[in-house]
Amino acid sequence: MGISYSIDRESGLLQTNWVGAIDGADFVSAYLRILGDPRLGAVTHEIADLTGVTRITLPVTAMKRVIAEVARRHPGARLRTAVIAPQDAQFGLARMYGSHATLAEIGEVRPFRTRRDALAWLERVAHAETAPSVRQGLGGRGSSTGIPLTASS
Repeated sequence: MGISYSIDRESGLLQTNWVGAIDGADFVSAYLRILGDPRLGAVTHEIADLTGVTRITLPVTAMKRVIAEVARRHPGARLRTAVIAPQDAQFGLARMYGSHATLAEIGEVRPFRTRRDALAWLERVAHAETAPSVRQGLGGRGSSTGIPLTASS
């Protein structure tokens, strides 16, 4: 239980999976661990999957602590995060976190109800950020950005 993660350096994707009861201490601890991972430098996009959460209490102080650490450890970071948040409380917290992240200029966070919608947004954002010459060179094979688009739900 808690927050686990994986990093795909090739696609630049950080995937976090939230399971069980999550509180501010879990959130801060997990993201400090992630921020200390040397592979994080390759990350440009994140998908945070909250579908396994049974209860969540995430105070604004915990959100601001993580945001401050991102800004301190990775100045100029512009991470794009899609949050899969099927429950109303999760969705609202993701929107709140997104507002704070935007104000701190560390990236963009958007909540989605389904994995399919979250991945579609990440694909669009990544596609828009990729230079046209790079997109053309990929020849339309699968995901033009390298973000794995296998989705269920």
